[in-house]
Amino acid sequence: MEIIAVTDETQTIEELVETIVAIEPFVDRLIIRERFRKAHELSDLYDRLIECEVPRHKLVVHERVDLAMLYDIRSVQLPYDSLSLKRAKAAFPTIHFGRSVHSVDEAKHAIEDGADALLFGHVFDTTSKSGLPPKGIQPLRQIAEQSSVPVYAIGGIDHDTVTQLLDLPIQGVAVRSGFFQADQPAKWAERFARIVKERCE
Repeated sequence: MEIIAVTDETQTIEELVETIVAIEPFVDRLIIRERFRKAHELSDLYDRLIECEVPRHKLVVHERVDLAMLYDIRSVQLPYDSLSLKRAKAAFPTIHFGRSVHSVDEAKHAIEDGADALLFGHVFDTTSKSGLPPKGIQPLRQIAEQSSVPVYAIGGIDHDTVTQLLDLPIQGVAVRSGFFQADQPAKWAERFARIVKERCE
């Protein structure tokens, strides 16, 4: 089962680089989700990550296809309310497009539009979605069982809740606050990876 880290927009560029470098050995991919940063700030971030030898194949650009092309990063994660997936696929056929979805219907439409992967959530209670009830495991299972593309879970996933997902037919899990708000991100990531990998072996 794959492990994806998703930045949570709480850190400075310097802190982000430090955290990403620390957790990179324990994750399969890193979604750089910094929606409120200007293009030059994001460019600076990618420059630093590449300088620190974070592998390009682990990096996933959030929504900004222009930055993905500029830095030769072949994965882009599109929010559910982002640009047309069909048009993006037609314009950038070499890019792997993931789509964030929140329901079975959204998942079906995303697959019909050509999504290469689905990120479903939020599965469990999480402070980043305060006031919104979690989607739960059942729709995640339904989407995964019916999907022709890989499905990933996100939302409220930590050392304890991840064990409820390891027997589902999903490709992996994505985590935000666990990685980017831990006092010792590398130790948190190492423990999380051990739980996931040992259970799945």
